[in-house]
Amino acid sequence: MKAEYKLSNLLRYLGHDIKRDELLDTLFLLKVELEELKEEEDKIVFEITPDRVDLLSIKNLVKMVQDYYQWERKEPDLNVYDSDYEINVDPSILPIRPYIAGAVIKNLLITEDDLIEMINLQESLHGSLARERVKASIGLYVYDLIRFPLYYEAKSPEEINFEPLGFNRVMTANMILEDHPTGVKYRHILAGLDKYPIFHDSAENVLSMPPIINSNDLGAVRPDAKNPQSLFVEVTGTKKDIMLKTLTLIVMDAVERGGEVYQVQINYPDGSEKPLTLAPQPKSMSIKSLHSLLGEPLSTKEIDGYLRRMGYTGISIKGDKVSLKAPITRLDLLHEVDIIEDVIICYGYNNIKPELPELLTKSSNLPYRYLVNKVREFFSGLGYVEVLNYLLTDNEILSSLMNKEAVSHYKLMNSKLAQYSDIRPELLPILLSYLSKNQKNPYPQKIFEIGETVLPDMEAYNRNRQLLNLAAVTTGENVNLNKVKSELDIFFKLLHKEVQYQRITHPSYLEGRAFSISIDGREIGILGEIHPKVILNFKLKMPIIALELRLVQQFPEIEFYI
Repeated sequence: MKAEYKLSNLLRYLGHDIKRDELLDTLFLLKVELEELKEEEDKIVFEITPDRVDLLSIKNLVKMVQDYYQWERKEPDLNVYDSDYEINVDPSILPIRPYIAGAVIKNLLITEDDLIEMINLQESLHGSLARERVKASIGLYVYDLIRFPLYYEAKSPEEINFEPLGFNRVMTANMILEDHPTGVKYRHILAGLDKYPIFHDSAENVLSMPPIINSNDLGAVRPDAKNPQSLFVEVTGTKKDIMLKTLTLIVMDAVERGGEVYQVQINYPDGSEKPLTLAPQPKSMSIKSLHSLLGEPLSTKEIDGYLRRMGYTGISIKGDKVSLKAPITRLDLLHEVDIIEDVIICYGYNNIKPELPELLTKSSNLPYRYLVNKVREFFSGLGYVEVLNYLLTDNEILSSLMNKEAVSHYKLMNSKLAQYSDIRPELLPILLSYLSKNQKNPYPQKIFEIGETVLPDMEAYNRNRQLLNLAAVTTGENVNLNKVKSELDIFFKLLHKEVQYQRITHPSYLEGRAFSISIDGREIGILGEIHPKVILNFKLKMPIIALELRLVQQFPEIEFYI
């Protein structure tokens, strides 16, 4: 996940002078890696690990650094004050998008930078934890314009009329889904439904049509650097735990900016609840487990100090058990090992004393690595640049962008990000995606990858076949299919293999310009010129010649295909 901040705001929020290199080194130690730094644009971009969605908030990032250095900081008010605010949930919404929660945040000074950061956090959470608004969606509103109690229900599209955010005219629900950019982007979530969610107040003023768009009247929050404001925030969703976690992260960001939080009661058809809490969550860990994983003993004083530097409070050590309280935003703490990891991070990986293993073993390459090294040496010698991509990818890249149905493959059930939700069954689509991100580089471009692919195999004991594939692409104004074929001929000659080509039809390739590749009567790959439609799908501009070969079956036994 990427998080973009204003560099000047980050340094100002820290409240202490610190050298940039030291700050970046500390953040790297804390699993936040610098992605991009442009001082002239006052811009800094970090790569955040998917488990630390709390760090998408610049305020939480700053708190982590301040805790690590034990700098003095003004602690926020974590109280959730009681109130008579209510949201009434109608039974009609339960089969569609059944869950909702909210909070009123008062006395919040919102500058232009604050508003930008809050909106960026909102969209970052939509793209990660909320799964592009499918599991949860967030709405921010001007509190002073709202008349409580509020109502959450489902209505037919013809009954829904309001002025959507960014438009100055009243539109029906179907008009929003067809004409509004946000409606077009997220309309698939409501596809096939007879009724759509609608959220309104007691005066019948529409707040939003979740998870699509806020109203322009109540949902247009504007900055005011002089006068504190009050906001109402709501989150609807299909997964209650994700919805509540999303609400917690948004509210805690506002609390770190000085806001006061007021509870909103949710009246479901089967009962009422006040779900929001900001109180630290109790956790525990074993000192014995810590010493076992670290490999070195630590005193109770050291353990206490490291835990405080990692943001934990209420630390109590009795015998082998360490009891503590973790910030409510730490959604990544699923096991004591996660707390132990924090202690080891603070202790410092570089401070762990290396030890020689008791068992002496001799290493050597697996047999198939000799083939891989030959392939790598050959293609590098032809001017190709080797790239390495993730094993996980996006189904859209494997299917619609390639102008075909995706090859049968496995999908993750609990992926943190939509773009890393599918285990790749082939390499070529990922290489084309790579090219689309490197269009500023000079042409021609020649890249290749040797990487793992995974295919379902119900007869295998682990229900899959792990293959090692080779894919290569060359793109530019004067690319030539015959030239690439001649390179491939030389490649197989060096391996002492007879190769056969057979013209085939494939939706990703130009008709008459695609060939299957076979060795000893066994088809092992494809070569051809990419179809213009695929080139445009990836927003590329130059012709592309591509090939992909299956080299090795890695597991359960080594088998050379070539």
